[in-house]
Formats: sequence, structure tokens, C-alpha cells
Amino acid sequence: MTLRFVCFFLLVLAGSAGLNGQNISFRASRAFAAGSGPISVAVGRFNGDANKDLVVVDGNANAISILLGNGDGTFQPPVSYSVGASPVFVIVADVNRDGKLDVIVANRASNNISVLLGNGDGTFQNAVQYSTGPSPHSIVAGDFNKDGKLDLVVVSYSGSEESILLGNGDGTFSSGTSIKLGRSEAQSVAAGDFNSDGKLDLVIAFGVTQAAVLLGNGDGTFQAPVIYTVGTEPIAVIVADFNGDSKLDLAVGNKENTGSVAILLGNGDGTFQAPLTTVLGPVISNIARGDFNNDGIPDIVATESISNNIWILTGKGNGTFNTPARYVTAGDPQSVAVGDFRNDGAQDIVVASQSSNSVAILLNKGKAVFARAAGYATGDGAISVTAGDLNGDRLPDLVTANQGANGISVLLGSSGGTFLAPVAYSTGLSPRAVAAADFNADAHLDLAVANSESNTVSILLGNGDGTFQTPVNYAAGSTPYAVIAIDVNADGNFDLIVVDHGSNSVSVLLGNGDGTFGPAVSYPVGTGPVSIAAGDFSNDGKPDLAVACSSAGTISVLLGNGDGTFQTQVIYHVQSNVFSVAAGDLNADGNVDLVAANNGANSASVLIGNGDGTFQTAVNYSAGAGPINVAISDLNGDGKPDLAVSGGSGLVSILEGNGDGTFQAASFFVAGSEPFGIAVADFNGDGKPYLAVADQFPGSVTVLFNTTP
Repeated sequence: MTLRFVCFFLLVLAGSAGLNGQNISFRASRAFAAGSGPISVAVGRFNGDANKDLVVVDGNANAISILLGNGDGTFQPPVSYSVGASPVFVIVADVNRDGKLDVIVANRASNNISVLLGNGDGTFQNAVQYSTGPSPHSIVAGDFNKDGKLDLVVVSYSGSEESILLGNGDGTFSSGTSIKLGRSEAQSVAAGDFNSDGKLDLVIAFGVTQAAVLLGNGDGTFQAPVIYTVGTEPIAVIVADFNGDSKLDLAVGNKENTGSVAILLGNGDGTFQAPLTTVLGPVISNIARGDFNNDGIPDIVATESISNNIWILTGKGNGTFNTPARYVTAGDPQSVAVGDFRNDGAQDIVVASQSSNSVAILLNKGKAVFARAAGYATGDGAISVTAGDLNGDRLPDLVTANQGANGISVLLGSSGGTFLAPVAYSTGLSPRAVAAADFNADAHLDLAVANSESNTVSILLGNGDGTFQTPVNYAAGSTPYAVIAIDVNADGNFDLIVVDHGSNSVSVLLGNGDGTFGPAVSYPVGTGPVSIAAGDFSNDGKPDLAVACSSAGTISVLLGNGDGTFQTQVIYHVQSNVFSVAAGDLNADGNVDLVAANNGANSASVLIGNGDGTFQTAVNYSAGAGPINVAISDLNGDGKPDLAVSGGSGLVSILEGNGDGTFQAASFFVAGSEPFGIAVADFNGDGKPYLAVADQFPGSVTVLFNTTP
């Protein structure tokens, strides 16, 4: 018999025309694995080639990671070096005057800095520690005593004195006279000659609302601080001439309330004017200077940690900025830096993403326009997405289940892979999943929605034009989390299988072929079921089920009897907090295999099918931070299935298949603030599979266009 099924998050596509097996790429920001909890990033050339490299502070690992650049916007795997306890900030400078960049790291918990001298080949010597004040938070390098040797100023979050370390010129330092700021909570420090006397001055952002300017005496000491009010909880400060008058100005990133960047124009005598403020959004975590449109006027990039946003402010040359442009990046961005990572003359952006354990790269396409995925508003809490032709125009449309809005959004596909504005339909309470199939045999796709707080499934019959009738609700088990449509009794009608999270079961609702369904029949599965996939696992022509059980860390396999009933579950172990399961032939042996996304283990588990309804022991692959949903598709057109895994840290992980059931190391792409559900379809008719990812916050769907050659 021919199996008929539709999965709520998965469209499996075979090899796609127009692709030739190249490494997979998407029109989206790329991310690269760093260490654990990246919190600060700096750019430099560490190995003597022409390519920009990265140093990343791994705040959870007491280490830094060095990522050498390839010159094409990609980076080699990280190499780790130990530093002090709880590192929070990094700069690069040549502190021993050998022409090779060195690395200096502030270690908050060990109250010191680490100096790692560079060897010039991309490697570094072991860290040497120098004591500072309590909880060092930021560092600036400069020749503060005019002896031709780089010195360091280290500001501390705790205490009221800032440390000066005078350089000996050989990479070692001696203690200088400390700066008595008289205030605690110093967050950031920068240096420049603010009064044009040839001596370096300091600006320190600290406390609740203030920044302090300290004019340098040229001997490693500084005058008393002059205090300026700049905004709420200033978190970062940079120096540049923003209005083209040859006088240095200040830019301060303010973390709290609305989140803003304040510009204090310099008077040239070491004093500054009242701040000009650009409101962005909460919470600003860092700022950096760049010239993204190559007009010679300083621009600013700011990171916003709560919403995972990046803001680009292009300067007008008078101290003000054009309307900020917003880009989404990987989860919890904490630091930002600028560099030309493709050697094309355009400045790109790198962001340290703490929750995703990665750095995200935004490549500049020129004129301050950066590559990104297309985003479309849906409804609050978009948690799953499915694709299908809802209006008969042969273009895939999208439907999202919006958990926070108690409804779904329908986005009709348009030319060029774009989508029209969403149309909302009410369902039950807290819908978590949606499936599309023709339930009444009228050749139009209908929808089934699992409502987790109503314990129901809503059926919305399609009119064939992309609109839907009033929903009809059917009782399911407790807390429905997922739904698929499949013909489980060989009568030619689509039936429903619902995952009942609260009752540790699946419910089978047999379809009558007229858009109505019979009562639910329950089958027990493992603890905390969250996702389901279907296929003929035993090659008997009867559909079987695989259910991901999150609390148990298992997959429950229920073999079908072909009459709408199922056998007792057989349990297979994967890894902790499994969130989803998908089915497909991963090794071209004609048998259906399984892949699971394990949220708690940051992995994907592959279970090769034996063809008799049993599966081999799971093989696990790293899949980035917090995997949630997984889809199977040949994304690069080499005839081998690949994996796309959405993650709660803002990324989609791509694992390219080798065709034998094994997979290559994951590559990462930015896909929204909190990507959850994932679907695959050819949205613009070019023969390539594209990704659509449901983004819970702020409630949207992100479309990643496949740019694989």
C-alpha cells in the first residue's frame, strides 16, 4: 500500500536540481563555534597572513579561543588557551614591540589580567598574570607616560581605584600610580587625546548614569575626573570624531531602560557637550566603531542582548546618525567587533553570542547592507511552522502555530520566495503544532492544530484559495504538543496522530474522509512526549510511529497493524531532553532511519533502521546549543540527506550527510531570536530546498534562502 502522511514540521525533499554538492550556504549570517559562554571578542592578524583572525573570551571555561581567518568570511576551528578565573574582556596589542600581536584578558574572579604573547604564527605563549583591582572589567592600551612602550589601564567593577600597569617594552608590566576614581562599578574604558596636548586621556563609563573624563599628564598619571551624565547604566564607551571637526568625541552605550547610544561632542579642550541620544532597545550590551559604507564618517554597531538584535547606525558626519538598521543575531550577544573578514575592502561585524557558544559573522555586502535571512511577522509565540500550497498557485505557503496568540497565521507565498502579510485564525488555547492535509477529499489542503491548553485538535477546512473555515474542535489527550496526518488504516482517508504530553500517550483519531474524525484512541508512550514522525519502519507497507519523549530521553517506536491500531511501544535511548524526531533513509539502504534533536545534550542522535522495525544504537553528533527541531533534506543537491536543526540560541545547525548514515561537523546560520519549528520547501521554484524557521520571540518566521552553488 502507499503511505500517506504529513508531518507538522518536516518536508523531506529529494536531491534538488540546480545544486551540485557544494558546501551548503544560506542567505543568512554565519556562526562559528567558540568556547563555552563567549562574552568578549577582538580582531587582529595573529599568524602573519593577510586575513583577520579572532580572539574570543570563553567566560564559562576560564579560557580564550583563537579562530584563524580563512579570508573568505569563514574561520578555522577554535584553539583554546587558559587564562584566569571568569574572564570577561579582551584586547589585542603588540606589548613587546616584536611586530606580533599579543592578547590581554581581564579576569573578573581572580582579580588580575592575563598577558599572552603572540608567536606570530597564530599560536600564543602561556598566560602571565598581573594583579589588578577587584573584578577587572575592561582594558585599554596606550603609551600613557610617553616612553614609547605600551601601558595598560584596567578598570574594575568593584572598588573605587583603577589600575595602571606601565609597560617595560618586553611584554612585562610594573605597577603604576592607581587612579582614584572614587566610584565603583566601572564598566568600560577608552583612551584618546581629548585636548590636543599630545598626551593620552581616559574616559571611563561607570555607575548608574555617568562617565568620567581624566586628562593625562603624560607621565602615567591623570588629573581629577570630570563627571558627565550619559544615560542609564553605561556599559561601553568608544572614541571617534563623529562630526568631522578634528576633535575627538565620545560614544556611550547605555544598557538599561530603553537602551541607547549617547554621543558627547568634544570641544577640543578636554570638555564635552551634553549627550545626543539615539534610542535603540533593551538591553544594549556593547558598541563598536566602524565605517560600514566607506564614506569616511564613523559609524556605530550596537548589540542588544535581550532581543538578540544588532543595530547599525551610519553617521551623517555632524554627530547624528541615520535611522538605525536592525539585524538579528545569535542568542545573547555580549560583545561586538569590526574587521574586513573577506579582504574585499568592506568592514564586516563579529558578535560574541554567549548562549550559543559561538561567534556570528555579518558580512557587509557594501554600503552598510549586511547579508541576512528574510523575516516575516506572524503572531505571538510562533512555535511551529509547516509549508504547503494552500491556494493552488503552485507556490508553497506557510502556516505557523502561535502559542501566545491562541491561533495560527497563514502566510501566502508570492513571487521570488516572498510572502504576503499574515492572516490570523483563532484555534484553541496555546496551539503548539499544525499539520496540513486534505481531510475531506476536495483537493484542497486543510489544517489540523494541536492546542496544548485546550486538550483539543482544531480542524480548519480549506476553501482552496488560502482561506479557511471556522475551526471544529476534537478532544485529544492531555496537553497536545504535536500532530501529524497519515492514513493509518488504509482506507484512503487522512487520520490524525496527536502527541499528548500531559498523559504520556499518543491519540489516534481516524478520519471519515469528509473532514470529520472519530473519537481519540490512546496508546501509552514514554515520559514527556513532545514530537512524532511516521514511516514504514518494518517494510510491511503499514505506517509506524516514532515519538520523542523529552523527560525520558527516549524514542518510543509503535509498529502499526495497518488497521489504525498500533503495537506496544519499544523504547530506544537517545540523549537528555530530546525535543523532536524525524524519519528518513539516511544511508540509502531502503530502510527508514531516525534522527532526534536532544536539547539537553546539545546533540543530534542518528538511529539507523534495520528494516524490520528495529533500530541500531544511537550515534550522537554535536548540533550546537539547545537543539529543538530537526528536518531531513538534501540541501546541497549531492543526493545525500542532510540535517537542519533549529536551536533556542538563535541558530540553525546544518550537518551535511555523507550518504552512509554519518554526518559531517555542524555549520551554523543565524535564524532568529528563538528559532523553534522548522520546515523545508522550495519557495521560489529554483529547485533548491529552503528553510523556514518559526521564531518564538518576537513572533515571526525566518526564511533562509539556499545560496549553495
